Amino acid sequence: MIIHDFSKPLDLLFHRSIAAIGNFDAVHRGHQALLEIGRKRARHLGKPFSVLTFEPHPRSFFSKQPIENFRVSPAPIKHELLSQFGADFVFSLPFDITISSMPPSAFIDIILKNTLHLHGIVCGYDFHFGCNREGSIIDLQNSGLDTIEVGSIKNAKNEIYAATHVREYIKQGDIRSTNDLLGWNWFIRGTVSHGDKRGRTIGFPTLNVPMGDTIAPKFGVYASLTRHNGTLYKSVSNIGIRPMFELPTPIIETYIFDFDRDMYGEDVDIIPVQFIRDEIKFSSIDELKSQIETDCTIAKSILEHHHA
Repeated sequence: MIIHDFSKPLDLLFHRSIAAIGNFDAVHRGHQALLEIGRKRARHLGKPFSVLTFEPHPRSFFSKQPIENFRVSPAPIKHELLSQFGADFVFSLPFDITISSMPPSAFIDIILKNTLHLHGIVCGYDFHFGCNREGSIIDLQNSGLDTIEVGSIKNAKNEIYAATHVREYIKQGDIRSTNDLLGWNWFIRGTVSHGDKRGRTIGFPTLNVPMGDTIAPKFGVYASLTRHNGTLYKSVSNIGIRPMFELPTPIIETYIFDFDRDMYGEDVDIIPVQFIRDEIKFSSIDELKSQIETDCTIAKSILEHHHA
């Protein structure tokens, strides 16, 4: 995946592309349909196909107070998905006060034309840009850029594919509905860190994985898959604050079945498969151990019939 560094001039190789433009958090089925339209348009015209997106997410930039994590797909994962779904390269535009305060006409002239040298744009029907979101598809069309507007795309339940709906399902712990909207299996990526190692003392050594800026699902225990260097391992994961120990921020604790090696400092993807139960505050370590044994039995049964 090639991601343009905006501190450098754009290589001629990337001039005159057709660019899909948007935030693309989640890269859900609606986004994928838009990307496919853009890719086909680019191929028809013999142009490269690019994606123009924004980091940090404008929602984070405009918030006056610290906000709850909401990213379905943080930047590195988003870029991977955009490549997977057809982008030749990505323009990840740093979203700052200069960009946010640009009049629409300046954004078109300075960014789209003079910096990125675009041939055309593909965007959703509700896309707005520029200061106070005053720019619209009409401005893009009037600018002379080859512009395609993509209307609302709905699923079989007549729901519009939207990151908002994906976040709602994640917060409900409804992984099946989440993945149905996404068209890929949602996961949380993090670097394995040192924990208190209590799991080792009761026979269930876990990987401790911080959530980063990924949205937290419903707190509780999930049958899960753990991906490391392309290999999938069956596992059970507790996602939350561990009421028995009252952690200040949510964390993932994952126990991989029949696995015994350290992964400290290594990146893993935790893939929740199915919610099993809510978090519980146990009265004793023995009670905790007994419940983990039950959780493992349930998770193994779920994963036995799951196809990744």
